[in-house]
Formats: sequence, structure tokens, C-alpha cells
Amino acid sequence: MIPGFASDSDVDNHVRSIVDSAREKLDGLFPRSRQSVADSLGISLKEDSEFGPSAGMYDSSGPTIVLNPSLWTDRVEFTFYHEVTHHLLENDGTLISFLHDHIREDRPFHWTIERACNTGAAEFLVPRNSTLEIARTSNWDADLIRTVYREHSASWIACTLQIASVAPHSCLGLVCGPEAASGKASENMWGSQQKSRANIVVLHSLSSNSMKYWLAKGTRIPFDHTLSLTWGQGNDTDERDYIPYRSGRRQPCRCVGLRRSGIVLALLHAEDPMPPNQPLLFG
Repeated sequence: MIPGFASDSDVDNHVRSIVDSAREKLDGLFPRSRQSVADSLGISLKEDSEFGPSAGMYDSSGPTIVLNPSLWTDRVEFTFYHEVTHHLLENDGTLISFLHDHIREDRPFHWTIERACNTGAAEFLVPRNSTLEIARTSNWDADLIRTVYREHSASWIACTLQIASVAPHSCLGLVCGPEAASGKASENMWGSQQKSRANIVVLHSLSSNSMKYWLAKGTRIPFDHTLSLTWGQGNDTDERDYIPYRSGRRQPCRCVGLRRSGIVLALLHAEDPMPPNQPLLFG
């Protein structure tokens, strides 16, 4: 074990403490306009509809965040706080210095930072403690995602990822969307063959601390997977299926799917959740 960041839990706790400090600086008032948050944190904010299929990026030399406002509003909002977390991590330096010292490969370094930024964005929009309280009495299904959303009215994406991150069992939260459109705000794809045949991919993911593996951004969801059916038919799903790792490995799981606008929200339970109202020991 390496002192400082021995596990994903250590990384998550560090990121949440940075976000807590930033929220205090912002007077803890949410929701706030993206511009006011950027101004308060000393970040230049640019919105460019021609930015491309990506939802956004962070340039530390500015520092500047560039967003594509043509995408679905929820995805733009989540991406903004994802990039804000990039900025906070750059300024803090502790985690990034640790990774530079102890991780020699670009891919694990990138994956760790992206996971940390998803953790930060979820914490900004849907605080962990309130999610824990709601989850205690849930069946860890699509209704749980709806309940957390109603409580915060902040972000479907953040709700889904935060639920996965606080799970006491092995759980993976996914946000998936069409590979080409990358979740554009237009609803024209619904009711057409494009809808049912679009190849959806992972746009964001976050896992519980006990989940050893997770799915990287861009991972394709097979056409015959439950989540592809959720995308094509628009109905809630709760079926036994598998986690489609890029390696081809298929880990059995309970697959919960919920479609909202141009994305599919999912909870993949690699272990059975505890029944509602059972005493939980969360890390």
C-alpha cells in the first residue's frame, strides 16, 4: 500500500474535501449560473456550439473551460463541474503529483483523473450524504434515480453516478448515449430507425469502492444488451445481464436502465444490494 492514496476510496475522499472547500468559497449556494461559478473560481468560461462532439474541455494555461452548449443541458452542466474539478485538482496538486510519482502509464493516469473528476462533479451537484440517506430505503432501481433527482433537481447524470459511488456493494453507474450524436439535445432521433440502430457508448461512469473494474469512456454497449433495449424502446429495464468489458469479459450483473432525453442512465449491480432499511456500513 502506498501512503496517501492507497485506494479509490482515498482518492474519492480527497476529491470530496476539495469540492467541499470550493462549495464554501461559493457560499454553498446551488444551483448557480455556470458563469458565476467560473468567475468565483477564477476560470475563464467559453461556450462554442462548433466545439465538436465532445461536451467540453479544460485548458490549465488559461485557466479556461470550453463547453459545447448544443448538447443536452444536463450533460453540459455535468461536464462543466467535471472540468471545474480538473481545475481544482490542478490547483491542489496533491493527487496529480502522487500519480506522476507512482503511475508510469498514461492510460491508468488518465483513467484515475477522469474518475476523480466524475466524483467531483457528482459531489458538486448531488452531495453524497443526502444520497446515502435516500439509498438506505431503496431497492437500488430506476425509482431510486428518480427519487434522488426529485430531491435535488440538479442532474440526472450526477444522481446516477453518485448513487453508484455510495453503494456498499459492487456497483457501476453508467451514462450512455449514441456514438455519433454524443447526446445532442435534438429529439429528432426518437421514433426513427436511427434510434433503435444507434450504437450507444459509455459517456461517463463511476463505481463503488468495492468495484474492482469499471468501463472507460467510449466503451461500446452491444446491440443485444439490456441497455441497448432501454435506449431503443425507452422503457425502464431491470434484468439479469452482464457488464460488457472491452476485453470481452462478461461479468454477470443486475442491470437497471432508465432513459432520459438523449441518454441512458444505468446501475449495474455486480453484487445483490442489501434489502431496504438494513443497517449499512458505508466507506
